[in-house]
Amino acid sequence: IHNGLRKTGFVVTGALAIGSLLLVSQPQAMAASPVGPQLAGTATPKAKTTPVVKKDKLAWRKEGESLFKARDYKGAINAYTQAIKLGDNIAETYAGRGEAYIKIGKYQAAIDDLDIAIEKDDSETEYLLLRGRAYGKLGQREEAFNDFEAALKLDSSLARAHIERGDVYYDANEYDEAIEYYDKALELDEDSSTAYNNRGNAYSGKNDEEKAIEDYTKSLDLKIDAVTLANRCWSYRLQGELDKAKEDCDRAIEVDDAEGFAYESRGRLYYAQD
Repeated sequence: IHNGLRKTGFVVTGALAIGSLLLVSQPQAMAASPVGPQLAGTATPKAKTTPVVKKDKLAWRKEGESLFKARDYKGAINAYTQAIKLGDNIAETYAGRGEAYIKIGKYQAAIDDLDIAIEKDDSETEYLLLRGRAYGKLGQREEAFNDFEAALKLDSSLARAHIERGDVYYDANEYDEAIEYYDKALELDEDSSTAYNNRGNAYSGKNDEEKAIEDYTKSLDLKIDAVTLANRCWSYRLQGELDKAKEDCDRAIEVDDAEGFAYESRGRLYYAQD
C-alpha cells in the first residue's frame, strides 16, 4: 500500500503515466512475389504458426501482481478478473483487485471485492485496512473507523491502523485530529517514515511549514522517497527557501520520474522565480 499523501488537495488516483515514443523504422522494400505459374519447389512456404498458450488462473494472478507493481492498475484489474473467471477465488486475488480499484478511485468496487476477501479470510489485517481506506474515501467514516478498530483488535501494535485513521481526518482538512492519530502511530512505531510524512502534510495544512519540514526531514532520514521530497520542496517554497526547494524537487524526479507532484511543485517554483 502506498501511504504517502499528496498535499493541498492534489487528487491522485493512480501513478502519473509518462508518455514514451515508439521509434518505428521505415518498412524495408519487399521483393515482389513472382506472378503466374511457378516451378515445382519454388512456391513460398507457408509461415509456421506459433501455438497460443493459454494462461491458467495462477499465471493471471501473478500477472496482476506484476502489473500492479508497474502501476498499470487497469491492467492489473483485468488480469485479476481473468484469474477469477478461471476459478481463482481466493481472498488474495479479490484483495489484489480491490487495492487496484482503490488506486483508480473506484472505491465501491474496491469495497465489494474486499468484502469477499474478508469473508474468505477475516484474520488478515491488510484487507481490513484497505476496505477502511476505501470507506474513508467515500466519506463513510463510521465504517472506515470500524475496520481500523477491527484491525487493531487483531494486532494492537498495528501503527498503520492509526495512520489510516489519520489520513481520513487529513482528507477532511481536520488537521489537529489527523496529527493526533499520526502521533499514536509513532508511539507504536517510531521508525514509520509514512507517519512522519503524513504528519508533515497535516502541519503544512495548518500553515506550519517549519514543523512540516522537520517531519519530512525525519521521514527522509528513515527512507528516501520521491513523494516526501516533493512535499518538502513544496514547504521550502512556501518558506521562501527556493534553492532548497529546487534541490528537493530535482532529487524527487531523479528518484521517481513518474512522481507527478514533484513536477507540479517544481513548476510552481519556476513560476515563483519568474
